[in-house]
Amino acid sequence: MKVKSLYDEKRDEEWDLGVMSYVEFAEANLVLQTVAFAVILVGYYFKRMRKYILHGRTMLIALVLTLISLFLVMLPSFLSLGESIATSTLTTVSLVVLVHASLGSVVEVLAIFLVGSWRLQKSTANCIRRKKVMRVTIILWTATFILGVFLFLLLYTKIFG
Repeated sequence: MKVKSLYDEKRDEEWDLGVMSYVEFAEANLVLQTVAFAVILVGYYFKRMRKYILHGRTMLIALVLTLISLFLVMLPSFLSLGESIATSTLTTVSLVVLVHASLGSVVEVLAIFLVGSWRLQKSTANCIRRKKVMRVTIILWTATFILGVFLFLLLYTKIFG
């Protein structure tokens, strides 16, 4: 007998606006995050082509997209699940949620620092000194995106049971 988890209960709930189901909102967020990740890849391409201004602008766009997603979807969703996660036994889903949220928080802080410090400079010369931070950020961003897709599959599909 399968016990209904809090995630199963959240699946069919309506958001306060009553416009979309939880699943439709999650699907829209996945599309937005995929677009943001594609923008990151375009930004990486510009960096490889040594078009640093375009690289910085594309990363700014990616940051804005992820911040929109963070404040409209992910943060409210995490906060609504937060108490349940803290009081329930550790499951695969709750572990993925906690790792995804932790990595995502680090990525957002690093991205805000990098884009913010770039925007405050008149030259791209100082960006080279932040190369290691940029590498760590892109690796963590990729890991966070992959975990987010995995989390979506866990919560909203039957792929993993």
